[in-house]
Amino acid sequence: MALSPAEVRRRALAPFTDKAGTFSPLKSVTFALIAAPGVWLAYAYATDQLGGFALKALLNETGLWGIRFIVLTLAVTPLRRALAWPKLVTVRRMVGIAAFAYSAVHLWIYVPYMAYDFGRIASEVVLRFYLLVGTLAVLAMVPLAVTSTDAMVRRLGGRRWQRLHQMVYAVGILAMLHFYLLLTKLQTPEAQILAGGLIWLLAYRLLYAWRGTMTTAWLTILSLASGVLSMGAEATYYAISSAGRISATEVLGANLSFDAGFRPGWIVLLLGLGLTLAGWLRQRIVPKERRRPGAPVAGGDPSPSA
Repeated sequence: MALSPAEVRRRALAPFTDKAGTFSPLKSVTFALIAAPGVWLAYAYATDQLGGFALKALLNETGLWGIRFIVLTLAVTPLRRALAWPKLVTVRRMVGIAAFAYSAVHLWIYVPYMAYDFGRIASEVVLRFYLLVGTLAVLAMVPLAVTSTDAMVRRLGGRRWQRLHQMVYAVGILAMLHFYLLLTKLQTPEAQILAGGLIWLLAYRLLYAWRGTMTTAWLTILSLASGVLSMGAEATYYAISSAGRISATEVLGANLSFDAGFRPGWIVLLLGLGLTLAGWLRQRIVPKERRRPGAPVAGGDPSPSA
C-alpha cells in the first residue's frame, strides 16, 4: 500500500525511522546521543547536582552543547562526502535542530540568571560584545529552524531555501566568536579546537565551491593549513589579550613542545588528517563496482548542501 505524502513526511521527521517508515539505527543512535546531555542536565538541575551556582552551570553547559552541535551540523556534509556515506545526510536536520534547541535554552536561561532584570539584560547585551554576537547567533538560527521541514523546502523552492540556509555559516562564525571570547578567559583548549574545526569546515566549503570536488591531496593541504592557522590564531589571541605579556612567539614555540601534551592546533591538524585518511581508506576498501552510482569520491558529490 502506497503511503500518502503526509505520511511520508511524518515518518521522515520521526527520530527513529527513515522515509520508508522502517527503523533507522543511525537516526536512533543520533537522537539518543543529542538528547542525552539535555536529559542529564535537567536531571542534575532537578536533583541539585550542579553545585551552588546551578543556573550558571546550566548556562555554561547548554551554551557548550549548542556550539558543539553547530560545528557538528557543519561537519555532516564533509563527512558524508569524504566517507562516501550518503545516509549521513538523514541526521543533519536532527543535529541542526539540536544546535538551535540547546542554544535557545542557553539564551533563555540567561533571563533567570540575571534575576529577570530585563533592563540590565538589555544593557549587558548591548555593552558586552561577546553577549551581542551570541544573541545575534541564536536569533539568526530561528528562521533556519522554522524552515527546516520538507514542506518549507517546497514552499520556498530549493534555490531560495538553500540561500537562506547558507546563513548557517554566519551563525557558526558569530557563535564561535561568542564562545571563543568567553571561554578562552577560562584557559580551556576547547575554544581553540572548535575554532580550528570551524576554520577547516568553512575553508572546505570555499575549496569545494571553487573546485566542484575535493581530492585526497586537497584535503591533506586543507588539514595542514587549518592546523597552522589554528596555531597562529591561538598565538595572536594570547598576545592581544595579555597586552603583550605573552608574546605570539612564545605561544608558537609551545606548539613545538609536547611536554604538556598536544596543543589545540595539533589536534585540529590530526582530526583533519584522520578524516583524510579515513576517506582514502574508504576508496581503497570499497570496490568501485559496489559503490552507489554517483557516490562521492574523496570528498566530492554533486548535490549542493550546507
